[in-house]
Amino acid sequence: QGQQFESIERQAEIASVNTKQAVSELRKAVDRQRGTRERLCCMLAVAVFLLCFIILPHLHSLHPRLEHMPAGDLPSVLAAEALEQPLLLGTRRQPAATAAEERGAAPAALT
Repeated sequence: QGQQFESIERQAEIASVNTKQAVSELRKAVDRQRGTRERLCCMLAVAVFLLCFIILPHLHSLHPRLEHMPAGDLPSVLAAEALEQPLLLGTRRQPAATAAEERGAAPAALT
């Protein structure tokens, strides 16, 4: 029975040492993860800064219709351009009224 107690005591000491090592490894992992998260947040902040202050202002000058236009006219030009774009299925938007209808003439299909 004395040997059993010594064996149990030795296994308990080994378990204690292994637990201390595991705690140490977990602390290292938490520190590494915190550093990685901070680095990722910094990279994200830099990317947002670049997008907002460097890339987006240059997109305005690259657009052919917007080269010589003040920035205040941008929403109206983009809205007009959106009406010209094809819909998802490849069809174009139909204007609300044709020029002939606006003048009061009958549509061409009915005449």
